[in-house]
Amino acid sequence: TGDLSFNYADQLEICGLWKWSIYVLLNLPVNSRLRERGIKSLLGSYAHMIYGPIALFLKEIGVPQSWISLAKAWLPGYLVPSSMTLDSSDPPAEPKDLRTIHENRFDCLIKAQEFAEAYYLLVDVVAPRSIVEHRKDSLKKLEERLSQLELNSAVPWDPLGEVYLNYVAVQTKGTEIDVNLVKVLLKDLEGIPSVIKEINDGLRGRSRCLDYNPIMERCSLSGMTARIISLIRMFADVEIDVLRQASYLQVAPEKRKTQVEELTLRSVSYTHLRAHE
Repeated sequence: TGDLSFNYADQLEICGLWKWSIYVLLNLPVNSRLRERGIKSLLGSYAHMIYGPIALFLKEIGVPQSWISLAKAWLPGYLVPSSMTLDSSDPPAEPKDLRTIHENRFDCLIKAQEFAEAYYLLVDVVAPRSIVEHRKDSLKKLEERLSQLELNSAVPWDPLGEVYLNYVAVQTKGTEIDVNLVKVLLKDLEGIPSVIKEINDGLRGRSRCLDYNPIMERCSLSGMTARIISLIRMFADVEIDVLRQASYLQVAPEKRKTQVEELTLRSVSYTHLRAHE
C-alpha cells in the first residue's frame, strides 16, 4: 500500500498536481520521517508557488507552517516577502537587493524554528556585509537579531557571534562607549582568525552558509579592527603594543574598498580561499 501510494504521489506531481501529491503523502500510514522528507522535497521544489489559494490549501490539509517557512527560506532568486500572509493573493516579489533577500531568509528560518541555520546566516553572511557597508540601520538590526539568538539554547553560539555582537554594540552606542568593552573586543578580534580556520577546516562540526564569501568576511574583520583601534587611540592609557599586535588584521582602506567593489560587481565566490590566509 505504501509503495502504491508513493507511486500515485509521483504520478500526481508529473501531471502538475503537486499540491495533491502532498495531500496523498500526508495521509500515508508509513514511516513518518520518510513521509516528511517527501513532503519537504515537494515544498522546496514549488516554494515559489506557495501563496494565495495554494498556501491556504496547504494550511487546511495540515502541512506545518514551519515546513513551508523552511522551503521559502532557501528560494534561490526570489523570496516571498516576510510581510506576505498565507491568504495573500499576491505572487512572490522580486527582492530589491541582497539585504532584502537575507532579511526574508532570516525571518523564514526563525518561523521554521531553524535557529542554528538562522545564526549561521547572520555570522557567515549578514554580519560581514553589514559591517563592510557600515550602515547604522543595518548594524542596529544586526544587533537586535544577534541579541535575539544569543540566549536561545538551540543556537550554537561561538566566539564569532560574540565578536560581532560586541562590535555592533559599540558602534550603535554613539558617545556612550564602554572603554573596557572596546579593549576586550580588540583582544577577541586577535583570536578570530584561528576560529575561522577551525570552521573552514571542519573542526567545529559545521559547514559554511550557502552565501558565505571569505573575501567579504576578511574585509569585515579588517574594517572592525581598524575602527576599534581608532576608538582606542582616543584613550591615553592604551599601550602601543596592543595596537601593534592587532595590526596584522588590518587591510589598507584603499585595498579593502577595491576588494569589496570587485566582490559586489562580479559576485565573486572563492569557496577554497581561507579568510585567515
